Order: sequence, then C-alpha cells, then structure tokens
Amino acid sequence: MNAQSLTNTVEPPAATCALRRVLVVAQEPVMSDRLQKMLSGRHAGGAETPPDNDQGGPLSTAEGAFEIDWESQVLEAPTLISQAAEEGFPYAVVLADVSTLSSPSRLDLIGDLWRADPALQLAVCCAPADCESCRQIVATLPLRDQLLILKKPVEDIELAQAVRTLTAKWNLSRSGRPDAERREEQESRLSELRESLEETQNQLLQYGKMASIGQLAAGVAHEINNPVAFISSNLNTLVNYVEDVTRLLEAFDNLLSKCGESPADLSSDVEKVGRLREEIDLDYLLGDLKSLLDESIEGVCRVRKIVMDLRDFSHVDRPDAEPADINQLMQTAIRLASNELKYKTEIVREYGEIPTLPCYGSQLGQVFLNLLVNAAHAIEKGGQVIVRTGVVEDRIWVEVADSGHGIPANIRDRIFEPFFTTKDVGKGTGLGLHLSYKLVKAHGGEILVDSTIGKGTTFRIELPLSGRPDAVEERQSDPSV
Repeated sequence: MNAQSLTNTVEPPAATCALRRVLVVAQEPVMSDRLQKMLSGRHAGGAETPPDNDQGGPLSTAEGAFEIDWESQVLEAPTLISQAAEEGFPYAVVLADVSTLSSPSRLDLIGDLWRADPALQLAVCCAPADCESCRQIVATLPLRDQLLILKKPVEDIELAQAVRTLTAKWNLSRSGRPDAERREEQESRLSELRESLEETQNQLLQYGKMASIGQLAAGVAHEINNPVAFISSNLNTLVNYVEDVTRLLEAFDNLLSKCGESPADLSSDVEKVGRLREEIDLDYLLGDLKSLLDESIEGVCRVRKIVMDLRDFSHVDRPDAEPADINQLMQTAIRLASNELKYKTEIVREYGEIPTLPCYGSQLGQVFLNLLVNAAHAIEKGGQVIVRTGVVEDRIWVEVADSGHGIPANIRDRIFEPFFTTKDVGKGTGLGLHLSYKLVKAHGGEILVDSTIGKGTTFRIELPLSGRPDAVEERQSDPSV
C-alpha cells in the first residue's frame, strides 16, 4: 500500500469532535493536490490563507481540520478504509476517480468500499460518456444515498464543496448516537446491500443463461430434427418391410401345413412362395433392414448426446464444485454451438494436456459457449475459429480466436459492461460477455481480449490450477466480489 498523507499525523479527535478524514483514490495525485489547495484556503489567483497549524498540522477551513490521504492503487483502498475503521479513526469520505475502470470494475470497487465501511460517503468521478452507465449501475444499490457522481472535468470549487458536504453529512449521521446502535445499523445496511447485489447478480445470471439457451434453441432443434426425421422415415420403411415379411411368412406357414401331401399337390404353393420372395426382394430387404436399424440407432445416440450436452450445460443435478475436464467442457460447448458455427466457419482444435480443474462446470461451459457464439457472429462467411488450451506455471489457459472483423478500439473497454452490445436489436442481449467476465472472476481467473480490426479477436481465459472451489462457493453467496 502506498497511501500518502498530505498532512502530518494527528491524534484521533475526541468523540465529540468532528472527523474529516478524506481518502482520494486516483492513479495520479493531481486531484488530491487540488483538494489540498482548496481546503487549506489557497486560491487560483495566488492568494493563500495559511493553515491553522503553523507546524504543518491538518488542513483547515472555517469548519475544522481536514486530513487528506492519497492512494494510487484501487485494490488497496478497501483495506485502508477497513484498517482506519478498526483503529477508531475512520475515513468520512472517499473520492475515487473511476474514469479508467470498466463498468464491472466500478461496481466491484463500490461494493468493496462499502463492505469495508458501510457508513462511508462516496464520491466518484467519471468521464462524461460514462456518467449514464454509472447512474444505471448504482440505481439499484441500497446505499445510493451515500453516493455522489461527479462528471469530469470537475471544477476545484465543486470538488471542495462535495467533500465538505459529504463530510458534514457523515458526521451528522454519527452525532448523538451510541456506537452499538451505529454498528447495528451498519450491519443491517451491509446485509441489505449484499442481498440486493446477490439477487441482482442471480437474476442477471439466470437471464443470461436463458438468453443463451434461447439463441441456441433453433440450432439445437435443427440438430435434433435431423436424426428424428430419418428415424421417422426409417420406421415407415420398416413398417412396409414387416408387412412384406409377414406375407411371406404366412405363405411359408401355409406351405408347411401341407407338408404331408404329395409333391404334385404342393407345387402351386411352392411357386407362390417363390413369386412372393421375388416380389418383396427378400435379399435386398434383409440387407436394407440392417442398414435401417443401424442408422436409427445412430440417430437415437445423436439425440441422446445432444440431450446429455444440454444436461451437462445446465448441471441441474450438480450444485457443488467438482473436478472437470476443461477440454471436454469446450467440446460440449462446440457441439451445442454447432448450428452457429458449422455453416460458415472451420473449427480448429488445439487442445493441450491439462489436468482436471475443480470448478462449476456449467458456469465455465456457459462462458465457452458465449465466446464461441460471439466468434461465429463476428464472421460473415468462410472464417475460422481456433480453440486452444494449455497450462502455464500454476494456471490453465483457454483461448477462443476468430478471423472476424475485430473490435474497434473505442469500444474495447466497454465490451464487458452489462447490456452493452453492437449487434442488431433482437440478436444480442449485451449480457454474454458481462456474465462471462463475472463467472471467470468468481473462479479466481482473468479474461483478456486482444483484437485487430480486419484480422480478428482472441479471448483468453486464465484460471488457477487449484480451482479455488471454496472461494468460488463464497463468491457465489456474494456475487459482487
């Protein structure tokens, strides 16, 4: 952690004193420097009101002293906030620049900050193009009354007023209330936040899975219809063959019933059996009968395999993490997506020798399926989809590469945002990649993208060999992690 205090360390104030601790989370200290100047009385014109403490104590305003810390590493901020709260000297306000983060990362950061301290007042700065996305994401959060969105570029006076107002609001919420009561409310609000995030994530997951199944329904129906069609045709042919064989057997029975008679009396019946045998072409019938049965059995096996693939995809009977063959999961996804892939793409499989991975197979299967369908949609005709797997150090990696049109640089950072899609209305939900991102993260992994316009796109997934099944189960109960 590299949090840097812009003031000297001060002793925690008495319980009756206001706390004005502010943590600025940004890659560069520019925002914290600007805030320091405003809250210490420095003005753009060059005039300066010196701090109250001549020895360099906390920055002062008419309301009292502020202490401003700066942290450049986003992932370290929740730890700092949690430690400050445990030490009895909590941060009142966090000012975070989220303009460089994707929408899922913004939501993750907000959730992590409030989990560290549910009483925290939060101000986030985002680029103008991302403000609406931020508002949509936070609109469902139960602690949204503790959140302020600032559009960049933020004026100095606006920055200072936001910090002053949020700090005053934080202190007002603490005044005159017993610690036990505050803790109880914080725990209640934190529980509410977790339940809301879990419910939202579960709904998105189910909606995304249903959308995936809906997109594949026509293809799966086509794959099942083919074997069912020729099985039906074969059965109709078999019905005719049975009728012909029945006629021949009846003629044989009639002949056998007259075996005690003289050969001359049997000649007409023997001729009848011979004519009937030629009429039904018994030799061809017997040969074709075996072919029809073999084809029908093969068709039934194909239908059974599709049903098994769908069952493996849903894993309704496997609620717990268990070892899975990643190559086999990919094969199942390829079969389910075959109707999207086979008419315009060539599938190249480059599977490495990899160990089984403790995981939720249905979730990773959905990730692979989403990537394959996206790859197919990126190719207009005559393209190639390459699937690779392997192991590097302590991680399993999976790549899905296509020779499609590529992803423009100006939208590459948004592809994992919920509901963001470049497909025509009715052809995409904008949830596939977002859910893939969340499911991979829940398994302790990463999903990366590399794309070149006109050449194609490669998605790479890296997963820890340990699988971290315990961590996965914990994250399932808290999907915002």
